[in-house]
Amino acid sequence: MSDREQATNGTPREDLSVEELLLDEENPRLANPGASQIDLLRALFFQESLEELALSFQRNGYFQEEPLVTIRATNGDTIVVEGNRRLATLKLLLDPSLLDQIEGDRRKWPVLSATERERLLLVPTIRYPDRETVAPYLGFRHITGARTWKPLQKARFVAGLVAGGRSLKEVQGLIGDPQAQAAQKMYQSYVLYEQIRIELPDFDMSPITENFSLLETFLSSASIKRFLGLPPGLPGTAISSLIAGEHLSDLEQVLIWIFGNDEEPAVIRDSREIKSKLAPVVANERALAVLTRTYDLESAYDIAVPSQDILAIKIKKVTDQLSDLIQDVAEHSDDETILTALEVLTRTLDGARAAAGMVSLSRGSSN
Repeated sequence: MSDREQATNGTPREDLSVEELLLDEENPRLANPGASQIDLLRALFFQESLEELALSFQRNGYFQEEPLVTIRATNGDTIVVEGNRRLATLKLLLDPSLLDQIEGDRRKWPVLSATERERLLLVPTIRYPDRETVAPYLGFRHITGARTWKPLQKARFVAGLVAGGRSLKEVQGLIGDPQAQAAQKMYQSYVLYEQIRIELPDFDMSPITENFSLLETFLSSASIKRFLGLPPGLPGTAISSLIAGEHLSDLEQVLIWIFGNDEEPAVIRDSREIKSKLAPVVANERALAVLTRTYDLESAYDIAVPSQDILAIKIKKVTDQLSDLIQDVAEHSDDETILTALEVLTRTLDGARAAAGMVSLSRGSSN
């Protein structure tokens, strides 16, 4: 391969020195405008587990099949907009003193030989004219492609495109199926995330950052959206906030139920409980009052959902479990332990049917 070739879309491909390449402060992994290169290195080192990548570069060199994607800043700097994790690893390998500056542990970091260092000094790059031009590639690669970002990073990217002037319909077409609503859902969640950060400054953002997808989960519940004063649909245009001021206290309450805080643990133990239990509770005035007062989701749910419905759900769950066991039972039909257990199960079912006024299994089915 020559030092300069023509790559996809006619963008120039060339080998550049790692030293002249800069990390991107607008990268969705980091989203830290104004951060120094050292700040960005530190964030990537401690958040993105670079050690395995460093060992791969030491053993194999840099794979020419994965060029870094760059743009040229107005001041002439070359900024890497795709491949910041790889660039950070290369910089730390080539200049170990940077590890000291970011307070990284040298003991777990490979030390390059002269030969290993030499083959990492130059890396393949592809330059795009600007962020606007490279956005479709990044959107496909990291949202619907094989190397997806985390949910918060995806949503941050979508929000950045909207802030840059693209419509949500355009963004959806850029990242995937134009008929889907993924971009609107991600955008809605990110607007809420930023509103929480700004308007509820005392709320700990750490669990929300780690479990960002839970925002989308509860925003997909019509009853929770009604509780927060939101219309059932998704935003169709750019918005600056999601929750009206008079509902901020309700929002904080929902966040505590889902994420917990210093005073109260979360009442949600599994993300599925947001829709299956919390949603019906907030739709029921009496159940909502119990949950608000006691933080006992189970008791509130028992009020919100009639007991016969709860019983039917439990029976269905047991039925599904038994259905899963049928094949295993057939394979061990001559095992005395299994046969004894089945006898106990039959008597238990007879008892349940008798309690419901139904004919015993041993005497046939009821009409």
